[in-house]
Order: sequence, then structure tokens, then C-alpha cells
Amino acid sequence: MKFFIAIIFLSLATQAIAKAPEEVQTPPQSFFTVGQLLVMCDGDEAAGYGYCSGYIKGLHDSAELETLIDLLRDPESKTTPLFGCLSDEATTTSVMENFVKWAKNHPEKTNEFAMIGIQQSVAKQWPCPDISSPALISLALFVIDGDTVRLGEERIRLIGIDTPEMKGRAECIAEQLLADQATKRARDLLGGPDVVIHRTGKLDRYKRSLATITVDGMDYGQMMIDEGLAVKWSGRREDWCD
Repeated sequence: MKFFIAIIFLSLATQAIAKAPEEVQTPPQSFFTVGQLLVMCDGDEAAGYGYCSGYIKGLHDSAELETLIDLLRDPESKTTPLFGCLSDEATTTSVMENFVKWAKNHPEKTNEFAMIGIQQSVAKQWPCPDISSPALISLALFVIDGDTVRLGEERIRLIGIDTPEMKGRAECIAEQLLADQATKRARDLLGGPDVVIHRTGKLDRYKRSLATITVDGMDYGQMMIDEGLAVKWSGRREDWCD
């Protein structure tokens, strides 16, 4: 993937060098420093300004592609955006202007890679929200099954309940079908705006965090039990095939 991104930047650089007038000092490499890109983005020459715009757009598109590939490799992953969390109103021009302002305010970054500078300037202006806030947990929460979820790299086992096992671990077709129902219902319940995880601070033998979850102030586990999709944990796996 890094090779692919490098090819994109090299192609953009080659096009810019071919079109830029002699007075526009376009470096002949695909990776620029913050200072070099600042000269083009903040200059009067149309060629330099146009190249700066193309460079930023290419970086953004490549970053989005990298994120997409990560998600395709692992649909359960919650990949952190590589280009910050741009608002819907953000444009290539606004990102460029923001970079220029940031670069001028951080002269100590002059010799760092331009792509890092752009990412840092975007993160400063358009920071990503804290996914630990209750209102945003549901956006990042991935339901594995009725009693196991994932938040980023953290796997969480919900204590106090036991739900049917999914295909591959189910001991009969009836358990598998009920597990599908439980998982679907879990995704419905945990997809709302008021989901709060209450961790115990302990891990199970599989290194999963032990926790309970409330949805709109109500205990998720009890809701699943009331709907017949879970039972209280008895200390051993439930027999769902009787």
C-alpha cells in the first residue's frame, strides 16, 4: 500500500514539474517537506498553487483508499481515519489554507514530511471526536454476538448473561438460529445514541474486558433475557438444544 501511495505522489510530482514555470521551485521528489509545500501553497504562482491543491487531494484520496482497504481486510476493525475527521463543509481549498496557517505557526516543523504536516494541521482544525463518549460509542461498537462486542481493538464480554453460540460453535441448528436472532437484536439495541459501557476493570481468560451495558439507562443483559434471547449466566455454558 505504501508503494501504491508513493506512486500516486510521484505521478503528481512529475506532472507538476512538467507544467511548472522555471520560477516555481518544485522539488523533484515525491515526498516534500512542510517548508517546501508551504512555498507552493502560499505563493502567487498559479502552477504552484494548483500543484499544492492536487497534492492535498491526492493525499486525501490515498488515505481514504488505505482506510477502505483496511476495512475490507477486516470488516470488524474500527480504523482510525488517516486524514482526520473533516467536516462536510471542508474543501481542498480550506484544507490548503488551514495548512498554510498551521505551517506558518509551526516553523519548527519546516523539515518534516509535508504529508505529516497536513495530517497534523487537519487534526488540529477538524479533530476526531472521542469515541468513548456515550453518544458516540454506538457508532464504533461492533457486535460479535449477543454477549460479546468490540470497541476498536478492545473485546468486551458482557457479564451476567449467556447467549446462544453462532455458527461454528453452536451445538445444533436451533442454537445457531437463535444466535442469529440474538446478534441481530443486539445490533438493534446497541445501535442507539445512549449506550454506556460499565467496565469492571477485570479481564477474562481470553483477555476480554468484563462489563455490563446500559441502553437508555436500562440494563442490556436484562433486556435480552426478557426477550428470550439470553439467560442469566450460571457458571457454565447453557444447553440451547433441549
